[in-house]
Amino acid sequence: MARPSITSIHPLWAVAGGRVTIEGGDLVPDESDLPDVRLGPLSARVVYASRQSVSLIVPSGLDGGR
Repeated sequence: MARPSITSIHPLWAVAGGRVTIEGGDLVPDESDLPDVRLGPLSARVVYASRQSVSLIVPSGLDGGR
């Protein structure tokens, strides 16, 4: 399997409950399994995943930042 690469994240800023999409290549090795995505110490709920993009819902309880 190729190493995952990220080419873009949008939007760059989001609030709790907002959707963020990560785009790139080889993000998910098997499209039948959703990846575990963490934002800081918290797990985000993944709502879509393919080899080229992953969309997630930002969890509440995060401190602001990049």
